[in-house]
Amino acid sequence: AEEREDAKKTWLITSADGTGKIAVSTILERLLRQGAAQDKKVRKTPSILFAGIEDVTGEFNKGAVVKIVGDDGVALGRGVSRYSSSELREKVAKYEALPDEEQAKVRTAETIAVHANDFVFIKQ
Repeated sequence: AEEREDAKKTWLITSADGTGKIAVSTILERLLRQGAAQDKKVRKTPSILFAGIEDVTGEFNKGAVVKIVGDDGVALGRGVSRYSSSELREKVAKYEALPDEEQAKVRTAETIAVHANDFVFIKQ
């Protein structure tokens, strides 16, 4: 299983650059950097949830490899998007429009844009 995960990470790093980008908040950026710095067995990189997305740019399909960037535009990594760019923009907007108490009721699994297993941090 670990070999398969390593192969997936290598594929994500070396796959062709797509045009899509997901910009994340400074809080999520910090969590991604902390997760990447930790021992894999101790802590895992978090998934990218709707709540941490600041912007979605470019056009891409569900399953596309997209760049994950900080709100300053600096590349953090790459990941496989669970939604097309148009679906993701729509879902993030709907989620953000919910009052806080309604957001809290939404299952986390329903707000994952890029799962942790489908993300690789690019060291700078």
